[in-house]
Amino acid sequence: MSEPRWYRVRGPLGAVFAVQVPSRGVDERTFRRRVADGEWTVLERPGDTEKTDPDHADGTVTEETGDEADTAAAPDRPAQSAAKSDWISYVVGALGVPRAEVESYTKQDLIDLADEA
Repeated sequence: MSEPRWYRVRGPLGAVFAVQVPSRGVDERTFRRRVADGEWTVLERPGDTEKTDPDHADGTVTEETGDEADTAAAPDRPAQSAAKSDWISYVVGALGVPRAEVESYTKQDLIDLADEA
């Protein structure tokens, strides 16, 4: 078994919590699946010198530079055939809509919202 590591993550409803990987309920495979499926957003990894901006639930990374932090550029618009999770990330990152608000939207709702912007 590999050495346990702590991650700070945001859950699907916006709650921030720490998870140890591997642990009794979360092995490496489960952790990677939850992140890949968009269920969890990694905010901080072991040894990170960068922190995820808590105002950007899409995982936009910022470097801490005192009071101000520069955010990464907005994501490119996904293809029409892209997964719903890609559209959620786009709407959150590019349009600034809170993730909690758009989680319940259909993929078509997300596309329509992006078209209106």
